[in-house]
Amino acid sequence: MGNDSRLEVLLRDTPWDRIVHWYGRATEFPDQARLVASGQADAAVFDQISNSIEHQDGVMQASPFMVAVLLECLREPNSDKPRILAVLQQVYNAVVSCGRAPFDNPELPLADELWPPFVDADTDAGLWEEFQGENFPYWQQHCCDEIKAARTLIGSFGDEAFIWS
Repeated sequence: MGNDSRLEVLLRDTPWDRIVHWYGRATEFPDQARLVASGQADAAVFDQISNSIEHQDGVMQASPFMVAVLLECLREPNSDKPRILAVLQQVYNAVVSCGRAPFDNPELPLADELWPPFVDADTDAGLWEEFQGENFPYWQQHCCDEIKAARTLIGSFGDEAFIWS
């Protein structure tokens, strides 16, 4: 670990190959996040991230992890802060629009829901059929909590940078 940034620790220690977003395993997120942090991400990368972590006002298992990563990317000097804030705003709006009340235990239930190591696409297709997504409310709450906890950081980009509901 040594001098690794919080961003690198998150990217290294999150089991991206065993959590899913709306289109499959989240294995592309670390490379995308590094592009975002360095300011080298184009609109297509931001669209891929956005569409993967929020879809039709819903979030998925990998969403809260990528929200935490995007919040860390905001701290990077070369990152495209307006685009990062736009993605975070989209996730926040989606979660808030569901009108979920806070939970007694908003801990992210990751350990019980890790997908098995990748075998092949057919095996993953079968896993999708079995996947119930019973923890959508917890993922929503965790996304919302992550963003609200970063209110000071987000606010440092100006009052117009983010609309709080």
